[in-house]
Amino acid sequence: MPKIRVRCHQCFTAYELYVKDEDLEKWGNGEKVQTAFPYLTPGERELFISGTCNECFNKMFPEEE
Repeated sequence: MPKIRVRCHQCFTAYELYVKDEDLEKWGNGEKVQTAFPYLTPGERELFISGTCNECFNKMFPEEE
């Protein structure tokens, strides 16, 4: 699997993710991120959706107690 680099738009941390070329193409053609990359964690998929890493996402939207 090729490695791609995705940078969080909030903290600017770069993440390296391994995805299949055909899955990246599916996502680029409109496939839902959950379907295109079922092997990525929800936090990793969020990088594709919003450009925000899991840590920054959780800071912006903390879970209510």
